[in-house]
Amino acid sequence: MADPLSSSRYSIEHAKRHIDNLEREIVAFLRSKPYTVVIETNAQCTEDSHKVKLTKPMPVTLPGIAFDALNNLRPALDQAGYAVALATGKVRPNDAHFPFGKNAADVQHRIKGRSKDLPKEIFDVMVSFEPYETGKGLLWALNELCNTHKHELVIPCALATGGGTLKHAFFDALHAFTWPPQWDTAKQEMEIARVPYGATPSYNFQVQTFIALGKVKRVERQPADGILNAMLREVESVVMAVEAEARRLGLFI
Repeated sequence: MADPLSSSRYSIEHAKRHIDNLEREIVAFLRSKPYTVVIETNAQCTEDSHKVKLTKPMPVTLPGIAFDALNNLRPALDQAGYAVALATGKVRPNDAHFPFGKNAADVQHRIKGRSKDLPKEIFDVMVSFEPYETGKGLLWALNELCNTHKHELVIPCALATGGGTLKHAFFDALHAFTWPPQWDTAKQEMEIARVPYGATPSYNFQVQTFIALGKVKRVERQPADGILNAMLREVESVVMAVEAEARRLGLFI
């Protein structure tokens, strides 16, 4: 007998291939050492700014690969709902969409709208994964990222690592120093310190460089490959739970 969830499973497997490809591209980019410490002098030649700066452009392929992964994961959820609705005997179940929403109440309203063709038991299984902003957040973020412009999906990023541990820092004169330093996504850099022109400070700390997701709450500035893998596992869990409940209801044999 044909697998009623074959479309969902195919979408998930295709997303896995994109995520694997993304991970390989990210590793290759970061191994090329695209960041370095630079010293920039202001126009008045009175101050030096010590920075960690991105010196190589992020590969143009990365946003597209991430976009493809997301847009294979997201449909897998609706495909699962559609398969269940078909199994109930509905000929054209146009309202079997996965119930996303801003909050729990908003999601519950979907049973009367875009999710009305789903059996209540299946709807409840889907809702148990809290697909809203104030819930677990992963599925909600997945849906939001699918509505984000492709070129805003991923950004280069750097963080001071070790829980803000600074091995040492010595300044004979100092204008500004903030620890831990904050990455400026617009300038693709983070400032370590500003010192008088020509000063020679000494400092030692480690920087973690990665490709981050951007512009969506709950996942913003977190490693793109890690979050995408977490989303993939969550989508797989939804599909498995839907399948188990559909079999319990006798819809899938």
